[in-house]
Amino acid sequence: MKPLIILFLSVCTFAGCSGRKAPDVYAEGLAAEQSGNPTLALERYEEVVRDFAAEAVAETAMYKIVMLRGNDPSDRQAALAADRRFLELFPEGERAPTVMFMMAFLYNNELQQIDSARKYYELFMAKYPDHELAASARFELETLGKAPGDYLGTGEGSAAAGGNDPSARESR
Repeated sequence: MKPLIILFLSVCTFAGCSGRKAPDVYAEGLAAEQSGNPTLALERYEEVVRDFAAEAVAETAMYKIVMLRGNDPSDRQAALAADRRFLELFPEGERAPTVMFMMAFLYNNELQQIDSARKYYELFMAKYPDHELAASARFELETLGKAPGDYLGTGEGSAAAGGNDPSARESR
């Protein structure tokens, strides 16, 4: 009898007899996120992506990981790693264009890595020219490396605001 129980437990371990289902694990992540526990939420979403990759909820869980990592200003490299992983796992996913845009935006506006930003904005435009974020991507490409005052007509560096010319500032 004992060998039969050991065999059953071994089969259950490898065959996934734990009874956990992707929607349940995802719901645990969502509940953790909503209760203000992003660490537990990330663990549950990671579990969905890792253990239930073939299920539709895996893409949603990975997107939740992207969003949680992106909202943590203390670790931008983790945010970029999550973006890259999403694009590798779900390159044709419904949210792939948004993730790619956010990645380019992060490179440009928070990390000031203009070459990387350009690469991802251009890739975005090549793959998704009609996406709702295409106009924003075009704008970002046109203004890469410029201070907001340079293209808004206000603030430092702006000709309209007098830029760094002291005489222009005095005549306002």
